[in-house]
Amino acid sequence: MRSAYAPGFILAISVASQFTLSGVSASADCPADLSGDGLVDGQDIGLLFANWGSRGPEGDLDQDGSVGGSDLGALMSAWGECPAESNDTLLIPGTGFQGETVELSPVGLPGETGYENKPMARWDVVPYQTVDQEFQVGIVAYHFGRIDRVEFSLDGGPWLPVNEMKQNPRTGQDEYWVTIDPSTMADGNHEIRAIVWPNVGTPRIMAGQIDDEAIRTGEHSLFLSSNHGRTLGSLDRWVSKDGSDQTGDGSREKPYASMMKAARSIQDEQGKNADGGTIYLLPGSHSIGTYSWGLHTYVDDRWLTITHDPQTPMEKVLVTGVESLSGLRAKLLRFHRLNIQMPDDGSISQYIFSSASGQSKWVSECNLNGPGRLADGDWGSGGVANYVTDTTIENCKRPFMGAIYRNIDLRHIGVDAMRGQICKLVLDVTVEDLNGCGSQSGAHNDVLQFHAEVGAPPISNGIYRGIISIGGSCSGQGIFFGTPATGEDLAFVDCIISNQEDDEGYVARVMQFGGPVSHLVIEGCTLVGPANWRSDQDFVTEAARITDSWFDYANTEFLIPYPDKHASFEPYDPEIHWDGSFPWKSPVQNVHYELN
Repeated sequence: MRSAYAPGFILAISVASQFTLSGVSASADCPADLSGDGLVDGQDIGLLFANWGSRGPEGDLDQDGSVGGSDLGALMSAWGECPAESNDTLLIPGTGFQGETVELSPVGLPGETGYENKPMARWDVVPYQTVDQEFQVGIVAYHFGRIDRVEFSLDGGPWLPVNEMKQNPRTGQDEYWVTIDPSTMADGNHEIRAIVWPNVGTPRIMAGQIDDEAIRTGEHSLFLSSNHGRTLGSLDRWVSKDGSDQTGDGSREKPYASMMKAARSIQDEQGKNADGGTIYLLPGSHSIGTYSWGLHTYVDDRWLTITHDPQTPMEKVLVTGVESLSGLRAKLLRFHRLNIQMPDDGSISQYIFSSASGQSKWVSECNLNGPGRLADGDWGSGGVANYVTDTTIENCKRPFMGAIYRNIDLRHIGVDAMRGQICKLVLDVTVEDLNGCGSQSGAHNDVLQFHAEVGAPPISNGIYRGIISIGGSCSGQGIFFGTPATGEDLAFVDCIISNQEDDEGYVARVMQFGGPVSHLVIEGCTLVGPANWRSDQDFVTEAARITDSWFDYANTEFLIPYPDKHASFEPYDPEIHWDGSFPWKSPVQNVHYELN
């Protein structure tokens, strides 16, 4: 009988007394692996015999209350390499979606607060990326009545529910996230859809093509390309200020002189477009170039990237603008790890990130430096489907903005730091030295402004989390939602904004809502300064919740904006003013205040 057991069995018994479990736990997928090394072998037998006759739990594989022969049998039946651990976040691909995802009825009872309101929900993923290994995709979501779950489907495969936000290891952000594995997917384009279910309210369907309207509402699919099999084109070209578009071949040894030529060269070799290509810039100052129809480049489904040469330090490469208004016209153009300088005159003929409808720019891990916050210049014009991640922008009148605005440092800005009609998902943005109201620029400065023309659609589905603007000259307004703008489904979470310091002695409101916002959440914020619901203007709301938010850093004065909290010049009126208790619903403003 002994000879039937695996090699090492006799040795394991003879030295069993030398083994201890030392706090190592077997995985749930492989309980017989007592050593936790991914194998069931002689070492695990030794650990089992070290606990023989005990009440466990170490070694009690059948959980009968003692370690004995049945546990030894269970261990031997599992001999060998442990199965791969299950991944409960993994999406299983289907064969493609069959039509649109249909609209869904509200959850809850008619008349409940939030019943007719959709969640605030945005993909925290820049679309059209190419992935060749496991990749986490996530959604950030909030609602007046909280979120029940977010369901995801890949190419029409099984819907996978996620019930809570937790940190996405790829972005470092709290999200409802899942994993895709390109090894399970054919090379090419893939679609992920999602449904965000509130506890009470109307589900938001994240499905459909990406266009300007879809960016406004956030209701679109996530499109990515899998390239695990390395069959998708990913060509490289080099550009040097000393190169030649006539005699160069785009190699590092014989670079081109212009990005326009490099981009078209990638398209010419791939035969259709420049999807997935990379243009490497060698040391020196570079212009994006003058647009030429003869060098027009198509980019359809995967980003064309401009970055510094891998053998050249980032600080040795500078992008200084374009030589005409439009520069390199491409649907998907990414600027990655570059120093980008706006021309000293800030002239509009030097737009670096100019975009027409249907074109997108992605600025990632860049440093953008302007000619000063009083210079009348802009980084770009047109387009709403832009993205900015892990970037510093400074010394300019207006920063470049994007629908996804994640991990951004804004310094020495002349007008508004952010505008809510452009920035739809804002995560961890720091504002330093915002030019104050009534100062040199003569501008109406805000950390975050919401503006729209009369008759414009509502500013919809925005999430603003982790905005920090404290001290120094950050003395413009904080969050300003003015008339005639209207809004729906806006969430402000974990923001810290103080505008109580100003060299000129001017103190503006830290928060002011003048236009109507049908669905609003303020959660975990500290807003130091005067704040108002402008019911004397057009502010009304259907479902608004303020939770764990404060007027001071010590978290002692709860955020109750005027007129819900009476001002010092008027007497307390129990019929309309906050009574000091939680939870409390304003009988006039219809705002709910609560502590978690």
